[in-house]
Parts: sequence; C-alpha cells; structure tokens
Amino acid sequence: MGFFHVGRQETAAKVRGMQIVDFAIQDWLQVEEYDIVGTAHAASIASGSGEAHVRVLRLGAGSRVPPHETGFGQLFVPIDGRGWVSQGSDQVDIGVGQAAYFPRGVIHAKGTETGMVALMIQVDDLDLGGEV
Repeated sequence: MGFFHVGRQETAAKVRGMQIVDFAIQDWLQVEEYDIVGTAHAASIASGSGEAHVRVLRLGAGSRVPPHETGFGQLFVPIDGRGWVSQGSDQVDIGVGQAAYFPRGVIHAKGTETGMVALMIQVDDLDLGGEV
C-alpha cells in the first residue's frame, strides 16, 4: 500500500493506507465567530466518532516504535522535532506542519533520529476531511 499526500483538491477519506497531510496546503477558512481580535483561520483535518484518545508521545533521539497494528484510526501530529512514519515498506519523513493518518487495522511504525514530540489522536471511526 502506498501513501498519499493530501491537499486542497484531493479526496482522502476511505483510502486504505497511510496518508500525509501537509498543513501548508489546506483550505483555510477565516473564523469570524467569537469576536476574535486580529485574524484566525481553521482547516478541517479529520472527523470521526466513537471512543477517542488524545495522547502526547515523546521520542528521544534514536528512538522508534516498532511495527504494530492500529487499534483505532490515528492522526499522528508532530509538534516538535522531526522523524518518520511508515506502513509496510513505505517510510516518509514527517515534521511540524504535517500529520500522518493511519486507518484502523494497518501495521505502522514511527521513529526519529533527532527527537520528536507528537500528538496522537486516536478515534474508533476516523477519516480525513470533514467540515470546519
């Protein structure tokens, strides 16, 4: 299974496999509610339903999480540092400003040579896209 870079015109939901989301090319919509001072924009990255967990994973330099099956749909979002994610033989570098999406039930791994902190958002039924 290959990976897919998800951007403005691409439809990503329901594709079976790892996908990389680049925040720089999302359709950002201006947020006009809440009496915001200045400007704010939002982009919908994923939506889901069911049991959910949000965790922070800190990997030290040279660390990795070996291949294992996703028990939930997972969005892996680096917030500091750089690393890599893989599914099967596909390995992709990832860093701040990107996210990796793994559907439920795929074998995947992640790691870093220099250190990385990431949010892991895990939801029973998680797909890319959705409304802002």
